[in-house]
Amino acid sequence: MKKELVKENVTKQDDSHDAILTPCGRGSSCASEASYKCRGGVNVSIDSQNPSPQPSPARGEGAYLDNRGTPQSLISSNHFTHFTHFKKAVTQIIRGAAKARFRRTLRAEFADAHTAPYRKFAFTLAEVLITLGVIGIVAAMTIPTLVNSYKEKQRVTQLKKAYSVLNQAFTMAVADYGTPDNWGLTITNTGETDEEGNRIFDRIGTTNVSKILSKYIKSESLDKGTIISDAIYSLDGRLVKDATLMKVEADNLFYRMNDGTIFTPGWVNSLNCEPYCGDFWIILPGGKSKTFGVDMFNLKLTKKGILSIDSGSGKFDTNCNKSRTDIDAAAQGRGCAGWVIQNGNMDYLHCDDLSWNGKHKCSD
Repeated sequence: MKKELVKENVTKQDDSHDAILTPCGRGSSCASEASYKCRGGVNVSIDSQNPSPQPSPARGEGAYLDNRGTPQSLISSNHFTHFTHFKKAVTQIIRGAAKARFRRTLRAEFADAHTAPYRKFAFTLAEVLITLGVIGIVAAMTIPTLVNSYKEKQRVTQLKKAYSVLNQAFTMAVADYGTPDNWGLTITNTGETDEEGNRIFDRIGTTNVSKILSKYIKSESLDKGTIISDAIYSLDGRLVKDATLMKVEADNLFYRMNDGTIFTPGWVNSLNCEPYCGDFWIILPGGKSKTFGVDMFNLKLTKKGILSIDSGSGKFDTNCNKSRTDIDAAAQGRGCAGWVIQNGNMDYLHCDDLSWNGKHKCSD
């Protein structure tokens, strides 16, 4: 028969022992019954059926006797305390490392989510050089075409503007002076030569035309001797004879508009202006040399206005066709003004199959 101990104890059942031990240190009240013994500060309970003693782990100091009566030391509580502290330290280290890793992962995810749109990437020097080389090749192939296209459009605009201004002035001049056959015309080419063999020209009639038109146009007269261009070329690039240096031969003959465009009458061929009075020139600004059909355009002065006439030297099919090298250089390019004014392009510089009754653009 077992009795409960008054003092708090911890019991443990051992597989090889049937004794129950309880600590009984200082001040403990050990029972005196026959079934209990107090040995070395430990209460030992002996089971009458199985007399083998069983130790009970102690919380305090002391030892117990095994079934042979040999004293056995109990495990010190300090060992448990050190192990517990070590376990806590290891646990804290592991938890700290896990938290740090979690924070780093969280920061990385946050950075990827919020800085990706603003992230900048760099190129290597080789990549930059290769890219610049490709850009340079493409630019060399395309920029000249773009520049020429822009210049052509600019010239078309300038020619149309000058054509409009001159015909407005012509209309006002006719209202004040009548038709050009009343403007004091004279035949320009007299058919005579001087002592050195140079042809003699009568500039009185052409000067009268320029002076009358200039009254209705904001322009300035160019002085005699002013150089207009260093050379004049035909549409197909041939140098026009007797035009290696174009300069003003008389005062009040050439006039320059505000935008730099120059206008002047050409030779007067008919005093009664039938079928037309004579040539009329529009010279666009820019460049030291001039080319018929590119920046120097030939029109006709008539009783009805300053017009482009598709006949004679003004015929488009023959005198505005670069492939027609059989046409005299002084005439090749004189038939382009009407095409530019009517169709608004200079595609005859790029293809030679255009016609008034057919193809009007190279892309058609």
